[in-house]
Amino acid sequence: MAKIITMYKQEKAETLQKPRAAVKKPVPKKAVTESAKGEKPAVKKRSGSLNSPRKDTVKTVELPKTTQTVRSTDVRTAEMPRATDRTSSTNSAVSLPNQTNLDQNIEMQKNDYKIINMEQVRANPEFRALISAANSNLEVMGYNEHGLRHVGYVSKTTGNILRELGFDNRTIELGAIAGFIHDIGNAINRTHHGPVGAAIAYDILARMKMNPTEITQIIGAIGNHEEQTGWPVGPISSALIIADKSDAHRSRVGRKTTDDLHGRVNMAIKKNYITVDKVKKVIRLFIFMDTQISATMEFLQIYITRMAMCEKAAYRLGCSFELIINKTVINRQGGPPSSVTLDASERNVSEESNGIAD
Repeated sequence: MAKIITMYKQEKAETLQKPRAAVKKPVPKKAVTESAKGEKPAVKKRSGSLNSPRKDTVKTVELPKTTQTVRSTDVRTAEMPRATDRTSSTNSAVSLPNQTNLDQNIEMQKNDYKIINMEQVRANPEFRALISAANSNLEVMGYNEHGLRHVGYVSKTTGNILRELGFDNRTIELGAIAGFIHDIGNAINRTHHGPVGAAIAYDILARMKMNPTEITQIIGAIGNHEEQTGWPVGPISSALIIADKSDAHRSRVGRKTTDDLHGRVNMAIKKNYITVDKVKKVIRLFIFMDTQISATMEFLQIYITRMAMCEKAAYRLGCSFELIINKTVINRQGGPPSSVTLDASERNVSEESNGIAD
């Protein structure tokens, strides 16, 4: 009996000890398994004795210094030093040229520039091809002549206006160049042919090694000679506008019939010329029309916006502008001039292009 009681106590003791051993053994194994999976220890909380191993695991994780800094400081404050460092390293890697080097480069470029004159522009095959194409395109569209006769007239008249008003010889020549190539944009399209022609002219003149400062004066005049979008931006531009808009004459009609309004008005103009009175500061456009072919009202239907642009251009040159048709002053109050002969201080500056394109 005593032996049976002793065996029973031993079995009961072993049974009580087994659960403790079962609880202790899985704990380190489970902790190792979760750590191996890469899970962050502090994400989940567990109750009981299993929390202790978790705390030990958290203590062994070392966060990068940059991460600790960002968490302990405002994000914007923490990022700014890195951006500054990056900028500093970039600036140190790029060596910017100083003002002396820039001046030397500009001076070297100036030595490569050439004085391009009117003869060189007139002989340039690209300009001549563009003028020819522009004239052909506009003829198909029903416009008056825009070929060598027109551009030759505008070229010489632009130069004459500037000369009579006392501008220097180089400005006069630049005005003549601008007048000769002012319509080349029509080789592409009639609409916005001024700005388009200016872009083409810049490319050709730059390849001819003309000084960019002079090129800008020319393309400014070309790009602003249309009454729809242009404006007299300088002396060359203003003289070009007046010269271009004054070229209304029967010699521009060509093969057009008088059934067309433009053809009829130009066919009616037997004579026209521009005068510059540098003493009274007046620029006048004289037109003599055959009213049996076309009336003054028809002329104004076409040219009223162009004449208004001539008024602005003359003002830019320090002058006033008068349009006189058949001895009648159209655009200001007052009677007609006593005669159509020139006053002592008045000179005719209009010139036809006879021989200019030969």
